[in-house]
Amino acid sequence: MDEYVEYSEEGWFSRIGSSIKNVFGGFVLILLAFPCIFWNECRSVDRALLLEQGAGAVVKGDANNPGKTKDGQLVHISGKVAVGDAPADPVFALSVPGAMKITRKVEVYQWVEVKKTTSKKKAGGKKVKKTTYNYEMKWSDKIVDSSKFKIKKGHMNVRTKKVAEDKTFTAKNITVGKFTLTPEQASSLGSLKKFELTDKELAAMPAKVKGIAKIHDGMLYMGNDPTKARNGDTRITFSVAKPDEATVVGGQKGTGFTSYKGKKMKSALEVMVRDGIMSPDKMFEAAQSDNAALTWGLRIVSLIMLIGGFRMVFGPLSVIADVIPFIGSMVGGATTLLSVLLGGGLWFLAVAL
Repeated sequence: MDEYVEYSEEGWFSRIGSSIKNVFGGFVLILLAFPCIFWNECRSVDRALLLEQGAGAVVKGDANNPGKTKDGQLVHISGKVAVGDAPADPVFALSVPGAMKITRKVEVYQWVEVKKTTSKKKAGGKKVKKTTYNYEMKWSDKIVDSSKFKIKKGHMNVRTKKVAEDKTFTAKNITVGKFTLTPEQASSLGSLKKFELTDKELAAMPAKVKGIAKIHDGMLYMGNDPTKARNGDTRITFSVAKPDEATVVGGQKGTGFTSYKGKKMKSALEVMVRDGIMSPDKMFEAAQSDNAALTWGLRIVSLIMLIGGFRMVFGPLSVIADVIPFIGSMVGGATTLLSVLLGGGLWFLAVAL
């Protein structure tokens, strides 16, 4: 690992100017947080109500006998998943019978810059920053732009992936019983598992691939020695999804599914697809759980926006007090506490409303 250390100093007046600019950014965050909160709460309630209405309207269907009597209704079915045409990766001539999805992950061994900055206050309000740049070789599925490194010499990376980019291939004809799912409806089915490549798969690949690749640990490796990776070496991992059974809730349309909108529904209920055999109650319970998780995730984001916004607004106070570092730290702690109290209180009030 290579390391480079850089020191810089920021004066008191410069720090005050930067903190005053941040005040405007803080007000923007605070103002944006409230519409985000109200939108999220309304979305959450509407979604919960829609799912409740759907749970009351769903009817039991037969995966192996679509018929026509339930067309236009919200139908629940469970059954075996089958794939008509297995997906194939044309670049590597790889196809896995029975697979619904194949993913190709391409990683390159390259330099990565890790930047770490620490700061220390000095008398008079100055702040000294210590920035450490560490350089190490790692596998990454993204090409790291070494032209932006602090120290470029000796740390240059390749600009593009040698053979191919990451990509996912999905089967076209996917069925549950005698119902057909679109690729979008089936996208959530099946957990991806690594497909262990062997010399058999390598032998079936195009000549231009076989000439530069070898099999190592179930992956396709492009480089001189897999045990001693060098800058620019490439490894490709393939993963497949082979779902066995699935449950679907959606508006029946012949032998397929579409979104469903009942007479009292404000919006349409999209098709829900999950792995395994699940009852209608379990399907809607899982959907309600997903809604609650999204609601709380967005609530946390809005809370962070409010607290962070107030922290930026009060920022100049601690910078002014940093003329005496000890006093500045005390003021900084007090403004942080005040930001938490104000931001948290307003967030709770907005969510309650």
